[in-house]
Amino acid sequence: MSTDPTRHEMPTPPETPAPTPPLSLPTDSLAAHPSEAVPQPPAPPSPQAKPIEETPPTPDAETAKQDPEAVASSSAGLRTWTDSTGRFQIEAQLVSDDGSTVTLKKQSGQLVTIPLEKLSSADRAFFRSSVPSVPPAAAMPRPAGDTELVGGEAGFPFRNEGPGPLLGIRCALSRWDNEQAIGPLQAVFHRSGPVAAPGAAIARHGYAVGALNVDANRFVNAIQVVFMRRKSDGRLDPSESYTSEWIGHVTGRPARTLGGSGAQVRGIYGRRGAVLDAVGLILSDE
Repeated sequence: MSTDPTRHEMPTPPETPAPTPPLSLPTDSLAAHPSEAVPQPPAPPSPQAKPIEETPPTPDAETAKQDPEAVASSSAGLRTWTDSTGRFQIEAQLVSDDGSTVTLKKQSGQLVTIPLEKLSSADRAFFRSSVPSVPPAAAMPRPAGDTELVGGEAGFPFRNEGPGPLLGIRCALSRWDNEQAIGPLQAVFHRSGPVAAPGAAIARHGYAVGALNVDANRFVNAIQVVFMRRKSDGRLDPSESYTSEWIGHVTGRPARTLGGSGAQVRGIYGRRGAVLDAVGLILSDE
């Protein structure tokens, strides 16, 4: 069979290449090549999660983080403080007190204020021993006219003297070492506020404080006020007197009497901390 030179065979159309399938990477390839991973925005914080709010640390605490010697210094004085129930404790250093509360400083620099009555008896005893020592009552010079002090030797000295006669006292009741005691004591020189109130003993019209009966040992447990009639010359008449009810807890010990001579009482003085440690009367020197 002869071949016709004019006959041409139809060319075979080129084959269409199959589409390239999308690149598929194994799930662990992102971990193996983190630089190829598309960065994802951080997940928003959970609305339930709230940061604990604390008092910012003091500059001393920030310095202590960088200075080992400062760390050792900030640790000095640290001790474990326990509340009166024994359920709560804190590691801190005693910084200051105002007579009824203590301020403690944690090693982080955070300050915590706690009422003295909420501390354990051991911590209250430690606090009393940490109070700067002051001369005993017998060694302190006594101004002319002041009575002796009755009570213990702890606490800080105070003096409350007015321009005129002492008309009464107001005080809060407290406890120390599981014993009832007189708390902060206020001298009254003007007849204002409630006269018949717990912890208050105010003179009737025409009378003033002439003496105090005090039940005390390590601190003052109870006080009874003796009121005397005021005379025209400013002195008091011991023959015309009456006594208040006892304020505080009467222990049964023999009471000590301060004043009572008829001299005008111009104020009170003594020692106090969380409780009234000792008390005396300021008498007129006229």
